[in-house]
Amino acid sequence: MSGHVRAGRRRGALRAAPVALVLVVAACTGPAGAQTCVDWVPYPDEAARTQAAALVVDATVHERAGTRPMLGTQAAVWEVEVVAVVAGDAAPGDRLHVAATPVTCTPDPPPDPLDVDHPVRLWLDRGDPADGTGEGWRLLTPYDGVRPG
Repeated sequence: MSGHVRAGRRRGALRAAPVALVLVVAACTGPAGAQTCVDWVPYPDEAARTQAAALVVDATVHERAGTRPMLGTQAAVWEVEVVAVVAGDAAPGDRLHVAATPVTCTPDPPPDPLDVDHPVRLWLDRGDPADGTGEGWRLLTPYDGVRPG
């Protein structure tokens, strides 16, 4: 597909919210050759993020729990403890494994938004192996999935 660009909305990425993810398959050169490049469109406010998310919680990040494949790269997975539920099906005290949805095709990616030592609010969605986001909880986007709690 060298030189060919495709763009489109990922199935299940937003659930009736404005387009949050544009997938572009291009010749992003690197050690592996062409890869999937994802551009995330920001949500306008917390209400839009909450509407798009499957789960919104206030949480404490405990420790890194490994990695998982996501969007052609490895995403860090963190163990978090739910302190309060804002929207969705969880309970205080639940421990979740959450992937930090990665920024792709960027030579200097931003710091991992879950590598923190303070309480956070998380906007989460379920990953889907069919669209490349893996299985399990993930941040809604790399930019709109976390804020200090």
